[in-house]
Amino acid sequence: MSGVPLGYVHPKSGPRIPLSRDGDSLDHTATPGSRRCSEPAQGGGGPSLARRLPPRPAGRRQPAPDGRRRTGHGSRIPAGGARPRDRDGHRGEEDPPEEHEEQAEERAEERVYALVAEDARRACALLDPVFRSTDGMLGRVSVGVASGLASDAAALTDRARRLAESAGRPNVLIRVPVTSRGLVAVGDLLAAGIGVHLTSVFSVDRYAQAVDVYFRGLERATEDGLAASDVSSLVSLDVGRLSARVDAHLDGTAAPSVTDALRGRAAAATARLVYRRYEESLGCPRWRELVARGARPQRLLWTTDSPADAANPGNPAGISHLIAWMTLHALPQPALEALALNQHEGLHGDTLSGAHGAACAVLDALEQASVTVESVARELEQAEHERELAVWDELVTAVGAGSGA
Repeated sequence: MSGVPLGYVHPKSGPRIPLSRDGDSLDHTATPGSRRCSEPAQGGGGPSLARRLPPRPAGRRQPAPDGRRRTGHGSRIPAGGARPRDRDGHRGEEDPPEEHEEQAEERAEERVYALVAEDARRACALLDPVFRSTDGMLGRVSVGVASGLASDAAALTDRARRLAESAGRPNVLIRVPVTSRGLVAVGDLLAAGIGVHLTSVFSVDRYAQAVDVYFRGLERATEDGLAASDVSSLVSLDVGRLSARVDAHLDGTAAPSVTDALRGRAAAATARLVYRRYEESLGCPRWRELVARGARPQRLLWTTDSPADAANPGNPAGISHLIAWMTLHALPQPALEALALNQHEGLHGDTLSGAHGAACAVLDALEQASVTVESVARELEQAEHERELAVWDELVTAVGAGSGA
């Protein structure tokens, strides 16, 4: 899974650690597949996540506490067990096997969410001193929900709200992909005072949508009486995957000389244009009004989760093109260790500001080579969604098998 801060342990990869431009580790992520930690610290300050929450969608039947199905009149039926007799002493028909399988999967998924919330609480407690000492700017924890909810804004909002309630910590962020329906859910969550980590952003247009929904969420939250300072958001851009996919397109369509000239440049160009949009958003009248209410900037997180980056963890070239104020980096452990050993090499300050002209020239050249970043971004959004679905299904299956669900 891409775009996740410190402590995230993917079932098939190692932990990822973000850096500020000064090289400090920042956040911790508890998410499906993460390692179990020690017992959570008690207490914890900050605003309650349960206030002004949107109502749960009508008609969504919640599972019984013991994991059994409920009948229409309130009795509970053990999965696979006999139905109770009716008033005439007759039993109903047995559930078909596929219904039993569906019930088992639902129970397994609820266990997954319980584990995610438990890990989130422990990670939040671990990072609470950082969260407090930075006045909430750092020390946050990102957790995700099932990717299958991305096409249903109401269901996504409901599940994210319940996960935030279950975690019960002010420094938790709910991870939501920036799809059309995902953006609706993001706005509702922010308006309720729940922090959001927006993912699956690969283009300037998608980033602009992430900025707009953050502004609208802040406006709604403050209109409802919430403090703007209690609303937080993070946007992650996987520049590593973007670079790899653009280069693959170049290999298939462009002349070798063109490919060599443009290889590896799409990610930095996109990041510079995104950062330009970031600077513009912080200078607009709309943002100045939100700042007057106490709002804080939406943070930018660069991730470089690609095979090429994994193969060259000690090469800071990709990171050196992504340095600017208020930006973060998510790095695999080998890359972090390599940078710690060679931190005096390759990093030379701000490389994003004031470079939008050169960035536009790179994207124009790519378009002339029949490669558009926007179309590649749409491909990546779909590929990321399918990858997340596969990871979630694998996790639910593993938990179900391990618990006998």
